[in-house]
Amino acid sequence: MRLSRWWWLALVLLSGCNLLASLPATTPSPSPSPLPSPLPTSGVTATPEVFPSPAADSAVVPSVLLPLREAFFLGDYDRVKIESEPFLSDPDPQVRQEALWLRSQALYAQGDYATALNTILTLLRSNPRLERLAQAYFLAGEIYNTLGRYADAAAAYRTYLILRPGVLDAFVQEHAADALLQSGDVVGALAAYEAAANAPRLDDGLYLRLKMARARIELGDYGGAIALCDQVIQESENDYLKAEAEYVAAEALESLGQRAAAQERLRRAIHEYPRAYYAYQALRRLLDQNAMVDDLDRGIVDYYAGQYGVGLEAIRRYLSTHSEHDGTAEFYRALILQAQGEQEAALQALDSFLTRYPSHPRWAEAWEMKADWLAWGRGDWSGAASSLLQLAAARPGDQRAADWMFAAARFYERAGDFANAQGVWESIVHYYPSSAQAEEGLFQAALLRYRQKDYSGALTAFQQLLLVTTSAEGRARAHFWIGKVQQSLGDPKAAAESWRHAQSLDPTGYYSERARDLLLGRKIFETSRQPNLFVDWEAEWRQAASWVRLTFNYPADLDLSSLGSLAQDARWVRGREFWELGRYDEAHAEWEALRQAVSGDAAATFRLIEAFRRLQVYDLAILSARQVLYLAGLTDAARSFHAPMYFSHVRYGPYYGDVLRPLAEQENLDLLLLFSVVRQESLFRPAARSEAGAHGLMQIMPQTATGVARQLGWPADFTPDDLSRPLVNLRLGVHYLATQRNYFGGDIWVALAAYNAGPGNALEWSRLAEGDPDLFVEVVRFEETRRYLRQIYEMYVIYRNLYAAEST
Repeated sequence: MRLSRWWWLALVLLSGCNLLASLPATTPSPSPSPLPSPLPTSGVTATPEVFPSPAADSAVVPSVLLPLREAFFLGDYDRVKIESEPFLSDPDPQVRQEALWLRSQALYAQGDYATALNTILTLLRSNPRLERLAQAYFLAGEIYNTLGRYADAAAAYRTYLILRPGVLDAFVQEHAADALLQSGDVVGALAAYEAAANAPRLDDGLYLRLKMARARIELGDYGGAIALCDQVIQESENDYLKAEAEYVAAEALESLGQRAAAQERLRRAIHEYPRAYYAYQALRRLLDQNAMVDDLDRGIVDYYAGQYGVGLEAIRRYLSTHSEHDGTAEFYRALILQAQGEQEAALQALDSFLTRYPSHPRWAEAWEMKADWLAWGRGDWSGAASSLLQLAAARPGDQRAADWMFAAARFYERAGDFANAQGVWESIVHYYPSSAQAEEGLFQAALLRYRQKDYSGALTAFQQLLLVTTSAEGRARAHFWIGKVQQSLGDPKAAAESWRHAQSLDPTGYYSERARDLLLGRKIFETSRQPNLFVDWEAEWRQAASWVRLTFNYPADLDLSSLGSLAQDARWVRGREFWELGRYDEAHAEWEALRQAVSGDAAATFRLIEAFRRLQVYDLAILSARQVLYLAGLTDAARSFHAPMYFSHVRYGPYYGDVLRPLAEQENLDLLLLFSVVRQESLFRPAARSEAGAHGLMQIMPQTATGVARQLGWPADFTPDDLSRPLVNLRLGVHYLATQRNYFGGDIWVALAAYNAGPGNALEWSRLAEGDPDLFVEVVRFEETRRYLRQIYEMYVIYRNLYAAEST
């Protein structure tokens, strides 16, 4: 009878919103499984679980459906829809229910909300087991919310909370509150927001307090709203959130009739947080009220909002009425003119600022800007170099002075003025011998001699570099290039000796591995064997577990074959539930918090490796494996390979091999290279995002991906959101890399540079390298791209050693 009461409670809750309107009139029979006690807010499971498989430990998926589960994870929604069809009439009710679950998730992910709703209602009608019943209600809530049926959505979310208490309370209560607020039930929304605030959560809950403040304004509790906003302002370190809090507080004050106080709040948002969206909204609100706004503040906010015309007018008004000022207005006048494309006027304004306000805190930044504008705006590379050298001379004690000199030399090099470039690079070691740029400057100066065929001078310069550098990588680099010079001088014996030195200094490092290639006569990215991706994970895990017990002095009988107490950790439980719901980002955040929390515990971290690997959360598995090695004192790359092979296979796994292998064959690309690229780009995380806006496993920019999808004619109706689907991301990324390879005549080195920095840059660097692959890496002018190429090659060598080892 207990289960029947839960069912009826759920149905009564939903009756007012007609959630199950499409169900038959008969009442569903109770599930034969007993209803477990509600989980406490600490998220305790009944017993510690063995390591999870890709099928959730909270929901046993029939084995016949595991391929569809994998297809959904990969984002192959069409396959899920087509291949789930036969299982909808399967005699096994659990198979039918799981097929309906996967099908409804795929339909929702594809945006077919009406069909997804019908499918999830069919699942609810089928009397699934408790966990799936709760999850189905959550998905129903998501669908209703997307369809704008907010009351129905809120009721569905609430039913989830009844059926699955103490797991995702903070998250689902907030969803329910948002839906209630949209439906007009402000009282209910506020109660749900407060419940969400009182439930365990990862974040600080400050944005939730702003939602609560807005709800309180709707209810007329203006004082309560202002108090919540002030809490956010005091506790947050996020300027954007603070600006929004000031704006919401101003709304509350206006409702109280305190317009002057409200306007002061708006002015504070403008002055303190000019980059924030709500600073611009505050400016608009003040202007709509014909309130006074400082012209300098207005100009700065308009600049960051991209409103250059009105921003420039405001700055000019300020300058016309303030004969004495600190120079900030002049600085922003230059910025706005530059943003408008008025290059010469911008440079004049910047020169005026530099001449008149040398004590301004942004004076050095202005010099850097001037150099960039001269270089990239006018193409005046020599003028840009001269500007940076003037800055370094004016501020010789600044910690950035060596960087300015190095950049100046780079500009001279770009101008073709090798003499000045070489002189500046060599002088850095004299003026700033302890700086990171001292060694790099000597290397670049030596490289310039090599590029000019001054091999004797280059040899001396690289040998001089050996006296300065102390790192293993730096010494390997010097010996590698000494060998290149000796080869050019016609002394292959001396070159080979130098490369033998190089290969021994920094095992697994780029220069050591390239030296080994040259000694073996092996080309870049060359392997003579087909990779064998088989890994005996079970046997390797047992060996690693024994090593962990021995290395960390754990008892010999310590059982590491399950998550142990970690299975009861709230972060693990929440993560598993998010994973089941297809909320992969939220799951990842929970598990990363757990990983960091136990990072000092070798046994706990080791347990997580296998759990994450089996769930295909590869980036967290890799980080956990690396952390165990770090705790064992194996901190450098070479020593880490002395640990059991399990750690190497986890850290450099053949992940997504079933997808990448056919793509490699189709595009005639090295499979091990593709593993290396994906690992470098995203650490195998499908939801990875870069600051520049690149998405997914292969970190593709949406604009690039759109062009590739159009070229392939797949997938249909492509949107940038599709880049979170591994199947789509990998196909588009591999095809784009192959396109670059073909464009550059089969040169994969140049293609990789183009993939990272664009084909235009890669073409210029290729011209400078004159066909020398080793020189190509060095003449790449972006440090990020140079590091990218070297790291991919290092990974490729490791993948080759692990999966295509050759006798040497």
